[in-house]
Amino acid sequence: GITVFPLPIASISGKASICVGGTTVLTASGGATYLWSTGATASSIISAPAETTLYSVTVTSSDGCSSTASLNVVVNPLPSPVITGDFEICIGQSTALTASGGMSYEWSTGENANSIDVGPGTYTVTVSDVSGCTGTTQKIITTSPPLTAVIAGANSACAAGTTTLTASGGTVYE
Repeated sequence: GITVFPLPIASISGKASICVGGTTVLTASGGATYLWSTGATASSIISAPAETTLYSVTVTSSDGCSSTASLNVVVNPLPSPVITGDFEICIGQSTALTASGGMSYEWSTGENANSIDVGPGTYTVTVSDVSGCTGTTQKIITTSPPLTAVIAGANSACAAGTTTLTASGGTVYE
């Protein structure tokens, strides 16, 4: 008689969504030998695609029958965070820094809001998006040098006379 062997049931498991620069381990099952679209012959491969890539594997049973499975690994872009605010402040003042470009925020101060109040220093924020990908940016908050006010003009005037005084060293005078 004729023996009919069943086809193996090929499958691939592993993360089907990664971030740029990330990796995923893809594991094939259902047979005795494996041949991936990459040329690999192990049951598991480490994938680090630079862009969304379709992986397939041909699974062959010990009887010589084969079937194929495929998995599309999506590569998500990293978020590009932006910090806005005043990056130069007067001594003794603070400023609000606001981060954008993601769904959640983690500052080097430990705060998780998208906007924080800070003094002079270096501040880093890491933002995460819906795919779980993260991006980081940094800003340095400096202090303005103290202003030196100068008043120029005659130090004396005759009775009922006038003198002109000129102030310098700032932008607003009162």
